[in-house]
Amino acid sequence: MQHVSSFVSPKPGRLLSEDVVSSAGNCVWLLDAATPPHGKKPSENTQLYVHALSNNIYKYIRREPNSALNLILAKAIGSASEEANFDDEPAYLPYSTVILARKKEESIDYLVLGDSYLLINDGCNWTTISDDRLKACATTERQAVRSLTAKGVDQNSLLYREAHNALVQREAQLMNHENGFWVACDNPEAAMMALCGTINVSPMDFTIFAMSDGLARANTHLRTPIEFPEIPETILKLGATAFVNLLRASERDFGRYLGVSSSVHDDISYIQMSATSE
Repeated sequence: MQHVSSFVSPKPGRLLSEDVVSSAGNCVWLLDAATPPHGKKPSENTQLYVHALSNNIYKYIRREPNSALNLILAKAIGSASEEANFDDEPAYLPYSTVILARKKEESIDYLVLGDSYLLINDGCNWTTISDDRLKACATTERQAVRSLTAKGVDQNSLLYREAHNALVQREAQLMNHENGFWVACDNPEAAMMALCGTINVSPMDFTIFAMSDGLARANTHLRTPIEFPEIPETILKLGATAFVNLLRASERDFGRYLGVSSSVHDDISYIQMSATSE
């Protein structure tokens, strides 16, 4: 029997998370949205967009259950963009990473767009799928911020803020461009740039675990990282709230934390679908 569980936690100080997780039948998805740092409109627009995107993913999965996942996402992006009806330039629009996974009889189809993370256990081994194109962008600006972080420069200092703003501006220029990185925004063609594939799994012994980059910080941003497969296993042992509390504490401890981030904390979310023969 399949079981779906999920968890969403807004970053401290934020009432609502910009992450959305949901499921329909044999599909699960995770959206990690963002409000542009230099956007002209408030974060309410991000809420409007990410929920419209999730609702349209649900609609098209129900309507076209056997369609390719990138085609489903392309239609969802188009419909969500129309519903949101934003009139800003693309650089000022809210956007979202996307993970979509669909369980079939003996396989799992997946789609990964943007820097969220998907783990799949086929009954024996874990596979980690991530879209690293953002990390490959703006390398000069990113290294400048990383160097300041390594030196312990205060993130509120003018030096750090100037370096970080340069990184954010360069990333905005490269978003949804060739030789840049791709996310869901206003252009359905971005869905065609997603990482897609199929993994064979045991019909009754598998796990799909999709997580936002906020949760993935347990691996990517700690001086002593937790291996990706250990994240769902540790959550199972400790509980999601306890695990997140430990991660939040690490984010506040410079001795344990080394990430290049726009803020100390981030929204955290995951969704898991699993079945076991035991």
